[in-house]
Amino acid sequence: MNCMKCGVEIQEGQVFCDHCLSVMAQHPVRPGTHIHLPKRALEADAPKRPVKKKRTPSQDEQISTLKMKVLRLRLTAAILAFLFCVATGFLAMKVFLEPAEPTTGRNYTVDASMD
Repeated sequence: MNCMKCGVEIQEGQVFCDHCLSVMAQHPVRPGTHIHLPKRALEADAPKRPVKKKRTPSQDEQISTLKMKVLRLRLTAAILAFLFCVATGFLAMKVFLEPAEPTTGRNYTVDASMD
C-alpha cells in the first residue's frame, strides 16, 4: 500500500504516513485495528535551528541614521513654522481688509466767520 499524498510505501492498515505525516483518510480505521503512530524526533535528537542574532549596526550606520532623524525633525519644524506664518498672515490680512466701522458719509460744515 502507498501513501495517498507522497507515494511512499507504507504498511497495510497504517493510519499515518511515516514520511509526510498525513492521515490516511482513504483507509478508515476499523475497531480493533492496530494504529501505528508516526515516529517523532525527541527534542534532544532534533536538529537545533540556529538562532538569528540581531545585527548591531556599525558606528557609521548609527551616525547616518541619527543624521537622517535630525534632518527629518528639522524639515518637520520648518514646515510647521511655514504653515504657522501662512496662517498668521491670512488672519492679519483678514483683519486689515475688514472695515472697522461702516462709514456713513461725513458732515463737513464750513465756518463762514473765518473770512
